[in-house]
Amino acid sequence: MASMLGIRAGKNYDAGETKHGIHESVYTAYLEEMLVKARERLKKLRADPAKFDEQIREAEDEIEILESLHENFDASMDVFGRME
Repeated sequence: MASMLGIRAGKNYDAGETKHGIHESVYTAYLEEMLVKARERLKKLRADPAKFDEQIREAEDEIEILESLHENFDASMDVFGRME
């Protein structure tokens, strides 16, 4: 369970202050880490002419999903921030 939340031995996910005035969550940091890896994988797929279009579409879809999760989390934090 801990690895699903991005908590791993030797990793520090404290990303500092956010626009909300609180520390980045482990969830957000993990999403950002996954986005970096997904973008790197997509770049490699696009550079390899032997890769199928299906693999590239799947990688693009993964990035879109991760970006959406990040945006939705950020939007929900805006809502909670206004409630204070």
